[in-house]
Amino acid sequence: MKSLQDKSFLFVVFDIHNGGGGERVTANMVNHYLAKGCAAEILSFGKRTEKPIAGLNGKARIHYLSTSSNKLIQKIQTIIRIKSFLKRHQYTYVIGIGSYPSFVLGLVNNKESVFIGTEHSHYYNAGVVWNYLRRFAYPRLSAIVVLTQHDLPILKAINNKTYVIPNAQTFAPSSYTSYMNHRFLAVGRMDRYKQFGQMIDIFHEFVKRDHSWELVIIGNGELFDNLQEQIKEMDLEDQVKIKSYSHHIEQEYLEASVLLSTSRREGLPMVMIEAMSYGLPVIAYDCKTGPSDIIIHRQDGFLIPLDDKEEMLKCMLDIAGDDELRSWMSQCAIADSKRFSPESVYPQWDALFEELAH
Repeated sequence: MKSLQDKSFLFVVFDIHNGGGGERVTANMVNHYLAKGCAAEILSFGKRTEKPIAGLNGKARIHYLSTSSNKLIQKIQTIIRIKSFLKRHQYTYVIGIGSYPSFVLGLVNNKESVFIGTEHSHYYNAGVVWNYLRRFAYPRLSAIVVLTQHDLPILKAINNKTYVIPNAQTFAPSSYTSYMNHRFLAVGRMDRYKQFGQMIDIFHEFVKRDHSWELVIIGNGELFDNLQEQIKEMDLEDQVKIKSYSHHIEQEYLEASVLLSTSRREGLPMVMIEAMSYGLPVIAYDCKTGPSDIIIHRQDGFLIPLDDKEEMLKCMLDIAGDDELRSWMSQCAIADSKRFSPESVYPQWDALFEELAH
């Protein structure tokens, strides 16, 4: 394979300061290609702020379109300004991180660069209008990258050059959890899709049978106060803790033994990959995309039919009550998570870039 060192990369994001999954993926990819000696830069639609960008190489160059806060004006400005920007700057590859940046790149595509779109949630996470707009813009891109096998045929029907490449692990653990910690962990935005209220209901039934475990939920969102009130009403304040998200999530993985997910929709949840890399088996609802691409059922976790609270409870009791099972699944989780290591994922990107260069 030819070297990519003479190639240049531009990663296009909505707002690099948001700190979400797409922004973390962007920072990781920029760091990777800078380390390979490539020119790798970021174009952010939002304005420059002082909010730090977690994990990004300080040498990375960031450009800002500085669009209006008015949504309609913002969309018009974005298309005009990015087209002008790409006339002034030349890159070998221009990669849109997420649906909206990818859609914009489809509209402004030129023949001087290879334009690649990416999806960071499942396809039907968006509404009917947005799906129509993608069907208009995505055929103009050189390629589309999706996270899961479920979305592959859907996007391939829009653009034949569609590929599955998962997100790479954010960091490599230097130590692993002790499977003897009696703690379930859940991480995510506190909205209706994560269904943390249902998780607390299930745990309420769990403690009636096993009082030795606790549940820690980490995240922020509009339902934070509601969940606190639910915990209080159920008299679970000693065994269920809610914490705001912090950048020290590694310590939370080390202090837990099992990750729980009651989400009814996901993309490819990085929290599951990260937790497994620290040795946490995952018990998750098998929603349409995500968990089944990560979890090997009854090896490194359990896939539960969506909203099957009884089966979720049963699997929680099984793994909590069997130290040997928990130990074995923990070792499997560590081994299986290596499918998502940078050493496994980035060669897939390198091969795609080489293919599209011809």
